Amino acid sequence: MTKRFISPLYWLKKAWLIVAIFLVLAAMAVSGARALLPYLDDYRDEIVQWMAHEYDVHLAIDSLSARWEKLGPSLSLQGLTLLDVDDSSLQLSVAEARVELDFWRTLYHRELRFKDLTLDGVRFTVDPSKSAANNQMDLDVRHTLATFFLVHLSKVELTNSELLLRQADDHWRKIEINRVSWLNRNGKHQGQGEIVLESQSQETANFVLNVAGELGNPDSLQGELYIDAQGVNFTRYLNRVLGDFYQVTSNEISAEVWVDFAWDRLVGVWVDFGENHLNWDLGGESHSLTLNGGSAKWLPLAEGGWQFASSGTQFATDGKTWKDYEVAGKYHNDKMAVSVKELDISRLLPLLTLAPVLPPEVEDPLRGLKPEGILKRFNMYVDVSQQSLHLSADVSGLGWNHWQGIPGVKGIDGRLVINPGSGHLSLQGRQLAVDVGEVFAEPLVIEQMGGVLYWLQQPGHFQLFSDRVALTTPDLGVTAGFHLDIAEQTSLSLYADTSLNDAASAYRYYPLPVMDEELVAYLTDALQGGNSQQGGLLWHGSFAEFPYSNNKGIFQAHLNLDKARFKFDPEWPALDPVDLRLMFENDGLKITSSGGDLMGTELLSLQADIPEFQDKSVLFIQASARSDGPKATALMNASPFQEPVGQVLEDLPVKGGVTAKLDLTIPLYEEDPVVAKGEVFFKNNEVTIAAAGMTLQQVNGSLSFVDSTIQMRSSTATLYGEPVRFDLDGRETGNDDYRIDASVDGHWPVSALGALWDDPRLALAQGSADWQGAVAVRSIGERILTDITVSSGLKGVSVDLPAPFDKPAEASWPMMVRLNHDGQTLRIDTEVPERYRSRVIMTDDGDDLLLDSVSVAIGNTDLPPSKNGDVQVGVKLPEFDLSPWLDQLSVLHPDKVDGVSLSAPENVNRVEFRKLRADIGRLTVSGLAFEQFNLDVTANSGVLSGQVSGDQAELDFTYANDSAVINAEYLTLMLDHQFEATDSSDKGETDSVAEPPDEIPADGADESVVLKSHTDGAGADHDSGAGAPSVDSEHAEGALLDELAATESRKLPAISLKCKRCVYDKYTLGQVVFELQPWHDGAKGMSLEALNVDAKDGKLRMQGGWRENREGQIVTQVKGTFVSKDTGETADFVGLPSLIRDATMDSSFDFSWLGYPEQYTHKNFNGTMSTNMKDGYIVDAGGGGVGIISMLSLDTLLRRLRLDFSDMFDKGLTFNTFKGNYDIESGVVSTKDLKMVGASGTMTIAGHTSLVTEELDYDVVFYPKLTASLPVLTAFAITPVTGLAVLALTQVIDPVVEVVYQVNMKIEGTMSEPKVYELDRKSKDVKMKELKKQESEEIKDADGGSVDATGKLSDSKLAEAA
Repeated sequence: MTKRFISPLYWLKKAWLIVAIFLVLAAMAVSGARALLPYLDDYRDEIVQWMAHEYDVHLAIDSLSARWEKLGPSLSLQGLTLLDVDDSSLQLSVAEARVELDFWRTLYHRELRFKDLTLDGVRFTVDPSKSAANNQMDLDVRHTLATFFLVHLSKVELTNSELLLRQADDHWRKIEINRVSWLNRNGKHQGQGEIVLESQSQETANFVLNVAGELGNPDSLQGELYIDAQGVNFTRYLNRVLGDFYQVTSNEISAEVWVDFAWDRLVGVWVDFGENHLNWDLGGESHSLTLNGGSAKWLPLAEGGWQFASSGTQFATDGKTWKDYEVAGKYHNDKMAVSVKELDISRLLPLLTLAPVLPPEVEDPLRGLKPEGILKRFNMYVDVSQQSLHLSADVSGLGWNHWQGIPGVKGIDGRLVINPGSGHLSLQGRQLAVDVGEVFAEPLVIEQMGGVLYWLQQPGHFQLFSDRVALTTPDLGVTAGFHLDIAEQTSLSLYADTSLNDAASAYRYYPLPVMDEELVAYLTDALQGGNSQQGGLLWHGSFAEFPYSNNKGIFQAHLNLDKARFKFDPEWPALDPVDLRLMFENDGLKITSSGGDLMGTELLSLQADIPEFQDKSVLFIQASARSDGPKATALMNASPFQEPVGQVLEDLPVKGGVTAKLDLTIPLYEEDPVVAKGEVFFKNNEVTIAAAGMTLQQVNGSLSFVDSTIQMRSSTATLYGEPVRFDLDGRETGNDDYRIDASVDGHWPVSALGALWDDPRLALAQGSADWQGAVAVRSIGERILTDITVSSGLKGVSVDLPAPFDKPAEASWPMMVRLNHDGQTLRIDTEVPERYRSRVIMTDDGDDLLLDSVSVAIGNTDLPPSKNGDVQVGVKLPEFDLSPWLDQLSVLHPDKVDGVSLSAPENVNRVEFRKLRADIGRLTVSGLAFEQFNLDVTANSGVLSGQVSGDQAELDFTYANDSAVINAEYLTLMLDHQFEATDSSDKGETDSVAEPPDEIPADGADESVVLKSHTDGAGADHDSGAGAPSVDSEHAEGALLDELAATESRKLPAISLKCKRCVYDKYTLGQVVFELQPWHDGAKGMSLEALNVDAKDGKLRMQGGWRENREGQIVTQVKGTFVSKDTGETADFVGLPSLIRDATMDSSFDFSWLGYPEQYTHKNFNGTMSTNMKDGYIVDAGGGGVGIISMLSLDTLLRRLRLDFSDMFDKGLTFNTFKGNYDIESGVVSTKDLKMVGASGTMTIAGHTSLVTEELDYDVVFYPKLTASLPVLTAFAITPVTGLAVLALTQVIDPVVEVVYQVNMKIEGTMSEPKVYELDRKSKDVKMKELKKQESEEIKDADGGSVDATGKLSDSKLAEAA
């Protein structure tokens, strides 16, 4: 079929027709619309319903108005609100909407099309919390709005609008929209505008929004949002939102953002960063974050959520620039995972403070610890909904600060894993610096460390623990397991094995928070060395419960130190070395040791205990030690007990081992002093009391002390080998004042003192006695005062001294010796009441003892006053016998004992004797007695002078330069007759006569007592003649000689004695001169220059001396003469009995003996003597002869002759001459020429007497005078009556008689018992006249020597006589 061709014009006409119709209809519509527009508000409800029906948009309109504009109507809606969206996350309200209807497009599309839309005061609210529950509603709302704005509007203007976003913290974020221009044209939809990011600061950002897609299908719409924000400041907003966490001080954001989105999802976000910074304060610390350049992107995940990555970012935190790094992460379902290749923790840490989602249990430790280090392979997972954090990373150079007891450390390598509420750190490191904060005294340096630290975070708890952590420091090695729970009551469970290289550094490891400050200070000073391989630490319990007095925990730390140095008290020396065990237990400390050294003192045990750590902790120390005296002294001197214990031990040095116990109470605070107690045990020690110069041996006992108070009780010792008991007390008596008192008692034999004084004088005392001693030593500053007292009753001690110190053992004589030393002066007082007192004062200059004065009082007299440099003696006795004292002078005052000088020590000077005053009622010496004897002696400048006064003497004397001068007005030496009577009671009075002993007249004895003359031979102790009771006198005189000699005449000074009137007992000597001088040539000995005695009619002149001979022996020699005009008168003047009367006498002598004068013995006696007496007679003394009479026994011979020649000898033996010579050799006196010629006849004597044996041996020849009384003699030979008759007859007749002309006799026996007997006699018959004739010749022969050398008459004379 063929199609019909229609002309284009046709179609053109049709088109115009249609247009015309349309225009007509449009005009009608426009006219109608214009007519209806004023009434449009009346149809507001219908319009709302229509829009709900047509666009599925439920609106509420407060008012509606319309007017016709040029091309169409214009509507104005006020109070426009989107309804039925309460549960939707999107809500919309518009204050005013002005819209212009696109009339023609509406006609064309047959639906409302608007040309321009102006929205003013739009409030668009977005609440993400409602999107999940009302997802479909949200989609519907978005669809309606998208359709309305993208399809029905061609241009939209928004002014004065705002966008409200509800945030997770329920705060609303408002974004002000200054303007938005939206244009739909040519299928393109684009909006441009300006939003206000911070209303108060009017921080704005420009944006461009492009949307593309099918307009009828909004789900196909895709868009792109570009935001350009430069220098935007969010400070106010951030402070308002995050002000509870930190304070933002400033910020600025510059970035370009591209956001791709689809209808219902976000496709991606790309950001290019400009210069950005954020500054904030947290906890007083300022932080900053800067981001300059770089880009980031966020991309959604198919399963939901999104992922992000960054590159080229240049971050800096707190001024520290980060290295370029790449970060990647994703976020899904409120869970975020982040991975970083490498991250510097110290750079990241400030950012963590910006994360308010971190719980305080995590945030606080992070902020406190401030970790640092490099994290590699860092992975972090955050569950925002659970506020949990997971983190893992390899760490290098990890470190953190000290925080809440967690030590800070730097330089750890390891692996870090953080999980919600837990984590662990596998760590290892070398040369780590550990900041222990206030836990330890100093930062630690860990040489090596390894282990795994775990932690758990629970509500209210942060737990840090490890099964094993090992670390070593330069001083310490620790292997530990622990569990630290940081909570309201932080607790710790810990066990550690420790080793310590140097205890001096232990102070670095004391846990200061739980240890008393004073304890730490004490241990720091006390532990000065040592090492330990065995130590441990155990802790279990809450810090708040420490020290666990309620048994809810335990703390123990023990340390075994070897070879330690432990200074247990600042003022004591250190124990070095010592093995110690330290045990801390809860709030206490115990230190024990079983051995150590304390300045040479061996420590036996030590226990130091601090029972409780508190504000005023106290350390108790108990120790025992063993030492010797010098080491113990050195220890005490190096301790607080230098005074007094050290001073005591110095003053009382100890030898031998001692043990001691020490108990110290040491407050570890300053208010109270240290209290020290102790006890020193002595066992057989030796203690020297220097102040007293004594040494105690075998000391047993204990010395206890409390601080400065010391005490010893019931201690025993031996002093000079004898046992003693003693007590000791010492105490402070004031500032810098200390006193020691000791009491000592014992029972000693006197012989024990021999150990103290090696002196033979001690032998004078025998027996034993109780004694007591007291020693007081007081220290005042540098001064030492010493007071020593020794007392004894001396009962049981006998003293073999003469009176008044002759003490029997049973008598009690209280005696006291007191020594007082004040550091400068030494005073020694000795007292035996009413018998003896003395005081010696010395000055101590530190090196020498200077003797100041000596005072002595003997008897009942006051002690003479002490004067510097003086020796003063006072004596007052009722009676005193000097003789026995002279006897013992060599014993009482020896120069040496066993060759050792007894003179004063070199460091003690000698003082001068100054004064002696003696007042003695009766003084006896050598048998002499002085009544009321007074003696005053003074010394001045080396000159000794004095006076003797009394009834018997008046003299003065001086002594200087070893020379004595004595001048006596009178001197009477009276014999002590009491002594004589006592001593003569047992002396014999009769001699033995050979034949016939019974014919000796009973009345022939004479009781007269005579004292042998000094010149009549020696040996007074052997010169007691037969029948002579003169032994008493001889004993007394001999004693005088011996005692004078006992003064050690070898040392006698020069003596010059002049006595005007000297009396010896009843013998008047007259004037006496005595001169004794040293030899002029310096020879050893003395020279007797003169001994002159001038008695009536008699003079004695004697010289001599004693000196050393060539053989080095001392020889004494005296020689002299004695001349008397009348021996009887001289004897009577002197008072001596004499058997020789009326004779003149001229004698000389020369005697010598070996030794000093006092060493005279008969055996050594030698010399010569000659005598010549004339015109005297010898009377019968009844056996009382002296001198030659006794030596020759002439008195005995006289009595024998009387038996035969009584008429010749009845009145004695008269002589014209009596002379002879004597030789003395070794004590044997011999004579050969002794001849006596008298009126009765001539007698010759030859023989000897031994003074040693007292033996006599003489031959005596008597030649009676033949012309004198021969008949009488012969008659008397028959009977006395016959003799009378013959006498008468001889006067008348001259008879022849028998005459005896020679009698030979023998004297033998001893001087005390001589025996005289007749050997024979010769007689003849002569006429009386012849005899008378011869009388004159015989007398001549007597003078002319008719006796030959043998002592017999010559034969011629005999023949003539016959």
